[in-house]
Amino acid sequence: MSSSSSTHCRNISDAQNYRPVEDLFRIHLSEKKRARRILEQCLWKVFRPLFHQAMRSKELSLELQDMIVSRHRSGKAYQKMQH
Repeated sequence: MSSSSSTHCRNISDAQNYRPVEDLFRIHLSEKKRARRILEQCLWKVFRPLFHQAMRSKELSLELQDMIVSRHRSGKAYQKMQH
């Protein structure tokens, strides 16, 4: 019995540390906008590399194409194959 009563008291003290659900709906609109903006910024930092991955790979492929063409024109590609 003592363990259940101590658990009950602990739950009451824990519940006092949290805001009631009704208070969550009373948050000012500016606070909601600020929280949303912070969340969007965090998500953008995390997922931005995934969105730009296609562009980055395209740029790299263009750079590689330029390098291949320049090596072909200079003859360096053929010299490297002979070694």
